[in-house]
Amino acid sequence: MTLGEKLHPRWWLRRWRCDRQEQLAAELDVSRQAISKWECGDSTPDLDKLRAICTYFGVTTDYLIWENEEDAPAGASSASSAAAEPGSSEKWETIRAAVRRNGYWAGYIAAIIGGAMLLRTLIGLITVLSLMSAADGEIPEELHFFWEGPVRVMLPSIIGYLVLLAGGLAFAWWYRKKQRKREENDDL
Repeated sequence: MTLGEKLHPRWWLRRWRCDRQEQLAAELDVSRQAISKWECGDSTPDLDKLRAICTYFGVTTDYLIWENEEDAPAGASSASSAAAEPGSSEKWETIRAAVRRNGYWAGYIAAIIGGAMLLRTLIGLITVLSLMSAADGEIPEELHFFWEGPVRVMLPSIIGYLVLLAGGLAFAWWYRKKQRKREENDDL
């Protein structure tokens, strides 16, 4: 896909931010005819305009310049990001390594949130039941209102919290298993 095709309104760049050549031209401080020539492939923007386009759409120059991403020189994006901020790639690698090492905690956090919300809902149901009980402290035999009302309303939430709790624990178990397998492969 060429630069002109990427700027054309049928592609996501223009459709996402603006729908008319006049709007894009005003943002880039060029004429509408210049945008039209870029789209048709009759001309290309200069380096300053290319940088402005990248900034405006939030894409890299590699995305705009190269027709296929695999045609881009290897390491071009990492070299440009490393040149922009020294040590930034090392910071990202440190963050990635920490996430890989401790990613299972995401499952535990989801399980804790699911468990806490489930506990809160069950306490609410018990409170409603206790308020519905008779003055002498006995629970009425006919609890059809209780089962038809609050439980029926809260049942989807209870099921959702149970799924969050079980899903979080399952994710944590799966991630730890995957991590142990990766460590065993690294030891070999």
